[in-house]
Amino acid sequence: IDAVKFDKNKNIIQISEYQTAIKNIEKIESGKKKLSKQLGFDFSLENLFDLSDENGLLAKLDTSLRYELFVLATHYWEASWLENNETIKNFSYEQEDRKKFWQIRAMLTPCFVTTLHSGVSFFQCKVLSEFETPIDFIDLLIIDEAGQVMPAVAGALVSATKKLLLVGDALQIQPVFTLPSSIDFANAKKFTLCTDRVGYDFLKIAGILSSGDNATGQAYGNLIYLGQCKAKFKLTNHAHPGLLLREHRRCAAEIISYCNKLCYNDQLIPLTKKTLCEYPRMAYAHVKGEIKTQNGSRYNPLEAESIARWIAKNKEKLLKNSNKETLDDCIGVVTPFSAQARAIQLALNKYNLHINKVGTVHSLQGAEKDFIIFSSVYTSNDNVGTYFFDRAPNMLNVAVSRAKMSFLVFGDMDIFDKYRNSSPSSLLATYLFDKEENELLDVIQPRYCTPEIDDIQQLNSLEQHVAALKNSFERTTHELHIVSPFLTTTAIKSDNLVSTITKYSNHININIYTDPTLNDKRSHDFHNAKKMLFNAGAHVFSVKNVHSKIIAIDDRVIIEGSFNWLSASRDNPQFIREECSMEYRGEKAAKFIQLALNPIKTKIINSEKAIND
Repeated sequence: IDAVKFDKNKNIIQISEYQTAIKNIEKIESGKKKLSKQLGFDFSLENLFDLSDENGLLAKLDTSLRYELFVLATHYWEASWLENNETIKNFSYEQEDRKKFWQIRAMLTPCFVTTLHSGVSFFQCKVLSEFETPIDFIDLLIIDEAGQVMPAVAGALVSATKKLLLVGDALQIQPVFTLPSSIDFANAKKFTLCTDRVGYDFLKIAGILSSGDNATGQAYGNLIYLGQCKAKFKLTNHAHPGLLLREHRRCAAEIISYCNKLCYNDQLIPLTKKTLCEYPRMAYAHVKGEIKTQNGSRYNPLEAESIARWIAKNKEKLLKNSNKETLDDCIGVVTPFSAQARAIQLALNKYNLHINKVGTVHSLQGAEKDFIIFSSVYTSNDNVGTYFFDRAPNMLNVAVSRAKMSFLVFGDMDIFDKYRNSSPSSLLATYLFDKEENELLDVIQPRYCTPEIDDIQQLNSLEQHVAALKNSFERTTHELHIVSPFLTTTAIKSDNLVSTITKYSNHININIYTDPTLNDKRSHDFHNAKKMLFNAGAHVFSVKNVHSKIIAIDDRVIIEGSFNWLSASRDNPQFIREECSMEYRGEKAAKFIQLALNPIKTKIINSEKAIND
């Protein structure tokens, strides 16, 4: 058919070859009829090698003849093994005998499963007086999780194979490296792989080195990167050579969307079946904890306590949503630090909760759970340059992509800033704070849950919260602080706050703290709400990245919880959510107020003057 050529008017210009082509077509049609009769089914010549075409020859063969041939081939090699197995005991460790030995073994078990370390010693034979692994002996070597493998670790076994298939993701768990880069550089120079630091930097891109960047945890050697350099094919519109498994069937679309943007340039196609879930797909709980260290590893016991307490409270609801019998079947907890993993496990044991998957991202590699809880550990008081999970995209990519139904972040939400460069946590903040309803409201701040805190009252209903807000003006003698990340004119009007602020602002200071970045989807209403509060006599402060919801009355009373004081819906049942706040009036009130407000005051962007301008 290829012999037939046409001019620009689609006229045949090679008549002699045309006659040959016609005969070829006749042969093909005759051969197709004969083959169809032999196979017992008809097939299409179009898309002959396209497995997605169910009428194509390959697809038809996969569901008919190939299965029968596989069964026959299995029995043939079983019989061959029975014939040859007795000869194995006579084989020596010389190369030719060992090859026959493995070939006979392969008749019964053609697939050998091994580690990269033990596989090398298994496939060894005697060459002169030394034991060696033969070159190009294995027909096909498949290495799973190749993105976690240093080339130096795999090199010996790779040299023994004719064909190599690497399966893995370089953007998930990184290979572990211990070799200092100075020694790695010296080795590269010694074996003439490079002559200077510039050449060494190029080797980092190639992925063949044995060291890494200690600051980011990024390995300079990665078997997947090396495989991509050697692959001879590349998908259209894909940045790297090799195949990309684009169809994603684990996480809900809203969850994998984060990983898609973070690592895969929106090339993944979510195909997960939609399931109902009472929890937000990307949820968060704002917990103001306190960092401690243990053997150089960070942990946050208050955060760990909050996670365990919340799971205990929500146990039945979690099991109902996941349709599982035990919490261990449906929940995994991941954290950047091993000390925090231990703290969380201790807290879970305290509430008699049995969850095995609690650890760093390495413990969840390859796993999946309906609910993944991420404990971030850090607080806004920490003087940290780059958070551990922001050093590379791998950690959050692994953590988020383990969650099938819901990914829940427990921690100090003030550290998650969607406008802070292009870090993995800033992108995560965009997803977490996309909707106000993504916040978990039934989480009690852990500082109010200790045995010595007794002068406390819990607020659960909308009516209790609205009453507490109104009464706070009467109870204040000097200074009233209201922290409300969100503002709406509707809530301010519903509570008649303009007249209340006007009435009391002459003899008390009324300070209101809010976050414009969280209100960017309704900026016009937010700006009007700020003006209403300022014109009534309140000091309104715009604060960058604030998530606490607080009322502080002088230094005597603090009310803290999940209720957005100046934005929560007052009269529409559809939008009224279960809220929880704690009112504390004890001797530690002044200390708690200071701990809560000081970090907020340090992040003030501007005050009422800028608002008025």
